[in-house]
Amino acid sequence: MGLARGNASPEKETMKILQAQRPGRSREQRPVKKMILSLKINDPLVTKAAFATALKNLYMREVKMCLDDVLGVLAAAHILQFGSLFQRGEPEAWEGRVTRASACSRLWDAAVIMWSPVCLFPQRVLGPLALFFVTQVPRRVPGTQCVTVMMSGLTPSTIKNFYLAGCKYKEEALTTACEKWMEMNLVPLVGTQIHLRKIPKELLHKVLKSPRLFTFSEFHLLKTLLLWVYLQLNSKTETFPMYETVLMFFSSFPKNCSFLDRDVGQNLIPLFLCLRLHSITKGKDLEELRYINFFPESWLVRVTANHYHALENGGDMAHVKDLSTQAVRFGLLFNQEHTTHSKVITIYGFFFEIKGVKHDTTSYSFHMQRIRHTDLECASAVYENTPISLRAERLVTYEIRAQTLVDGKWQEFRTNQITQKFGLVKPSCKSQRSTALGEEAMINLPCLQNNCAKSEKSLITSCL
Repeated sequence: MGLARGNASPEKETMKILQAQRPGRSREQRPVKKMILSLKINDPLVTKAAFATALKNLYMREVKMCLDDVLGVLAAAHILQFGSLFQRGEPEAWEGRVTRASACSRLWDAAVIMWSPVCLFPQRVLGPLALFFVTQVPRRVPGTQCVTVMMSGLTPSTIKNFYLAGCKYKEEALTTACEKWMEMNLVPLVGTQIHLRKIPKELLHKVLKSPRLFTFSEFHLLKTLLLWVYLQLNSKTETFPMYETVLMFFSSFPKNCSFLDRDVGQNLIPLFLCLRLHSITKGKDLEELRYINFFPESWLVRVTANHYHALENGGDMAHVKDLSTQAVRFGLLFNQEHTTHSKVITIYGFFFEIKGVKHDTTSYSFHMQRIRHTDLECASAVYENTPISLRAERLVTYEIRAQTLVDGKWQEFRTNQITQKFGLVKPSCKSQRSTALGEEAMINLPCLQNNCAKSEKSLITSCL
């Protein structure tokens, strides 16, 4: 950024103007000659309105901006380097030469901007430029204010642009907020809307690797990821597709090799390696995986072998070693209208219930308990499609994570990793209770089953 007026020195021109405006110097002041500042801007995010809003920060303590303009204002703030300019200069050397009133008046005049797609030509900008260097009036930096607005305005339609802006302008607080928001909303919210198409692959990969990722089950997460791939390959689709449409699309490829083995699928392998396919245990879901011919045969063989060995050993998951990266995940979404909410989960013939209780407007508690298969609704259907273990006790390692909305911000409450022997009668059938405070809550339950040394051998009455 530079001043242009022949070969005159910008510093000398600044001094002349400031000295000419000193009160009592003369009754008649010479008119200030117009100066032109040419600033080349190649950032397409910077608009006329956004740039004007950024300039307002020079003469206003608080600049109001709408969510639609915040990206452009952030871009303009970084181009103008407001954060560094506000810390420069030695105001004591200019004491008495610029008053705040005259400076604000001059800055207001400078807000009239002539716009060009390539260059900005602000008129009478020498006063504002001098003010950059000679004053240190307390104010909020536009970039900081933009980040605050963007962090509070994350939605499925804004998450992509806000995340990319955070990466481009190195706003770590914004990128972190986007990642955390996606961890909670990828499956229950973004995964049900056409905006899923816009999620950058890099962001999706980070979220899939996070141990805080919320999902109702591993199969729900798989469906969300398949929908994302479908939308990438079908860019003209304007409505959110039915899941059946996605299945038909992938199953239509030739059967000579899986989708991930094809050229189009090679770069997607890192995403699907983040899935815990061994957590998909229902026979119907496993048949679906084979039907769509999406995964390499070696992946499916490994999943089937793990299930076989687990069933042969009474439900012990010997192939799972690390709770944070390999445990079976289950999730429960607790909305404000719920007073109690529960979900039954099944692992190798053992049945558990995840339950949440709302005690008052901002207090929740969550726990897990083992239940008998005879206590289930439609028990006859369970007998036909699910293995049932007769083992009296089951040793389980688990962790309960609850994420709640507190004053518009999400906070996490969690237990430590707990290893507990679950029986079928109280008190051994219940887990420890996790308490959370907030307006809304999500619960994540990673768990794995271990061998229970004192238990009798399990009997499997049916199998997958």
